[in-house]
Amino acid sequence: MLASLQRVRQTQKASPLGDREQISTFIVDIIADACERYATLPGVPLGGGIYAAIDTLLQEDAFIGDIAEDSVVPDLTIDEGVRLRAALKRRERFLQSHNRLLPIWREKLIWLFKGMLEYFPDSAFIDVDENGYADDDSVVFPAARAYDLCENLPEVIQRTMLTFYDNDVSEAGLFESLRDLFEDNLYAASGISRDARFSRPPKVVLPTESKLTEPSALVDLYLYGTPFHQFFYKPLPFAIPFPARFEHTHIVGGTGHGKTQLMQFLIHHDLVRAQEDGRSIVVIDSQGDLIRAISQLDYFSDPAFAERFVLVDPNDIEHPVCLNMFDFNRDRLSGYAPVDREKILNATIELYEYFFGALLGADLTQRQGLIFRYLARLLVEIPDATIHTLRELMEDGERFRPYMEKLTGTARNFFATQFFEKKFGETKKQILTRLWGVLSNASLERMFSHTRNRIDIFQLLNQGKVIFINTAKDLLGQDGAAIFGRFFIALIAQASVQRAAMPPHTRRPAFVYIDEAQDYFDDNISHLLNQARKYRVGLIFAHQNLDQLGANLRASVLASTTIKFAGGVSAKDAGILDSEFRCDAGFLLSQRKEKKQTEFACYVKNYTTKALSVSIPLGFVEEKRKIAAYDYNNLLDRNRELYSEPPILIDDTPFPVRTPRPEGKAPKDTEPVKQAAKEPLFNINIREEPEIEIPPSPVRKKVQEPPQKPLKEDASPGRGGRQHKYLQHLVKQLAEERGFRATIEETILDGAGRVDVSLVRDNLRVACQISVTTTKDWELGGIEKCLAAGYVEVVLIGSTERHIKGLSKFIEENLDPKDQGRVRYLTSETVLEYLDRFGKPAPTEQVVRGYKVRTVQQSVASEDAASRRKAISEVIAKSLQKGKRDT
Repeated sequence: MLASLQRVRQTQKASPLGDREQISTFIVDIIADACERYATLPGVPLGGGIYAAIDTLLQEDAFIGDIAEDSVVPDLTIDEGVRLRAALKRRERFLQSHNRLLPIWREKLIWLFKGMLEYFPDSAFIDVDENGYADDDSVVFPAARAYDLCENLPEVIQRTMLTFYDNDVSEAGLFESLRDLFEDNLYAASGISRDARFSRPPKVVLPTESKLTEPSALVDLYLYGTPFHQFFYKPLPFAIPFPARFEHTHIVGGTGHGKTQLMQFLIHHDLVRAQEDGRSIVVIDSQGDLIRAISQLDYFSDPAFAERFVLVDPNDIEHPVCLNMFDFNRDRLSGYAPVDREKILNATIELYEYFFGALLGADLTQRQGLIFRYLARLLVEIPDATIHTLRELMEDGERFRPYMEKLTGTARNFFATQFFEKKFGETKKQILTRLWGVLSNASLERMFSHTRNRIDIFQLLNQGKVIFINTAKDLLGQDGAAIFGRFFIALIAQASVQRAAMPPHTRRPAFVYIDEAQDYFDDNISHLLNQARKYRVGLIFAHQNLDQLGANLRASVLASTTIKFAGGVSAKDAGILDSEFRCDAGFLLSQRKEKKQTEFACYVKNYTTKALSVSIPLGFVEEKRKIAAYDYNNLLDRNRELYSEPPILIDDTPFPVRTPRPEGKAPKDTEPVKQAAKEPLFNINIREEPEIEIPPSPVRKKVQEPPQKPLKEDASPGRGGRQHKYLQHLVKQLAEERGFRATIEETILDGAGRVDVSLVRDNLRVACQISVTTTKDWELGGIEKCLAAGYVEVVLIGSTERHIKGLSKFIEENLDPKDQGRVRYLTSETVLEYLDRFGKPAPTEQVVRGYKVRTVQQSVASEDAASRRKAISEVIAKSLQKGKRDT
């Protein structure tokens, strides 16, 4: 026995796995090769999980592991001695045959993990810093289990098990103990006892045939006792990609389940990112709690960030904000192209109708909708029109005849032939009654009586402001809060449409949070959602249950949102939402609220195959540092100075003086008074338009917007996802071989943009833009910036042939005609052919970083492999360090 121990120790030292450093290098090489074949790099959590699984498999197959000390041998029992002798014999056999066995063992695991990686989403590969933020713009939630993130888990488990029954490993005697565990689990899952295995041919139930749907149950049943059980329980990051957020987020959270906590978590993410990329944030809240929690965070202590603070609060009755739905910015509109001007005007009219619906407190009738559409066009033409102007139009429209004559086409004809007809009299009375009811709310009257709208949402979004809108249900009441909220949602929609006239790259991201959304939404919300999505405005809205939405509105919301959360829902709602979340109702009902966290089911269309459970820490925002009271009061003072004015009161109307009636009856034979013939309201065919005297507006103090400071850009290279970074370095490598100076993430236009890879040789400047997941508008904006920066040519490199074809069609249709023909569209396989146009020997074909290209350099492969292994070694080192801290 002692001689065997000595031989094994000597053989172990002489093997390629003689010490811990050699073992670590061996494992890292396996991970590196698996990742290379999948063209990726693992993040710290995923890399650490793979490393631990391989390490355990090495020990189970006796390639590594502790060897008993000589001193313990005399004290062993007979059974213990037998087991030790068998283990030593096995260890010695493997170590003496490592030249033959290790390559088989290694190659099997490379292919196994390469195949596994294909089933995980992009978010599983990202790294998250100590504050929980990814190196891209994804929203990262507290970790989900690997089995939850894995697509088609039954298939992955089955393929994993069957891999170890391949002839090469079976004949070599590798992974025997692992196969024994798999067989025990498989028989147990099939309900076959140990004795019954040999009495009749067993009918086993494979994972893909199992009736179990709960991921954890499948992992427990088929992988228990194996290293893969621990691997699939590994916490991995779950991240929502940035582009998906512009396709809107719908949150259904039962009372007390924590939907406000979820919204605070998301808003906090955007606040942090807003300091980097200048995105705008809008928060609409009827209770005030959400606004108080966010607006008093310490981020606003920074003077630069404080300049972006905007608060609209009806409770500040001494300093009402200046609001006016009809303050239409004609100067801005006149600067647009005719087609954009027409689009914006038409969209504005539709939004007025949406707002008018809130004023009436019900869906508009056909006649009300008709009159409102034409009134909207008229009010755009009336200078300094306010809500009182609308009231006066309903009382006596005669005084506005000169403005009616300014209209053209059908709108002019409507006021000439229909507006003053008796059939619209009752409709005007209904509208007037409702307007008097609205104006009876003193707070609403104070805010809406101003002739100028200081809350210019279009401008504020483009400046990256953080806007808090308290609809103050406790002050304004249910109807008043609904009107107030609709007013701002209409302004946001209007601002979104106006972005159509802006180059795509100048549209700052904007995220709009709406709590208790049922108070503001109606059946037309799908139009708003579609308009916002096209112009980089993402909505995140929440409510408590589906019964708060009518059937049509519910259908619009479910169809128009890509990201969905549900928690604390009723059985009825779970039965409706299960198909939307691609899960069963039981999974939705299983989301629990605990002492320190609450759970929500989350589904992201086109990114997850089914709903996942995410945990939201309770009190996450409340624990953050708060702004000092003095600084917060300064914020409020500056906000009032910029956006408020003292209340404007309309002139008191004198009561009519009643004339006493004479006593007695009027004589019967009095001659009837002849009525003068009515003049036509105005001549429809008139060509000359009358001069309109407009009373001068009172002189107002001009508000100076503080100069916007340039936003700080992240200077770290390679800011995209893993595939994006690979393509960046691939282009850089190939270009440098051909004499180019290649720079990744070069800043252009004084920090307004970046080039993925900038190539310079002599007088030639080429900008290479790489597209993997970004939107068409984003890529168009990037190309426009490159051309504006003076690049001779722009190369857009797509991840696939299909992707690049779709991009080329869109970009050529929308690119300025003078720039068409200056953009080339390539895939990774044709990059080298393009670069060889500038003078390089004929290439041969090989694989570089997982992409098939043609190249003439062979020496770079070894350098690249060393670089890749170094990167993966760093990932593993971080993972092991984190593991020590967590234990």
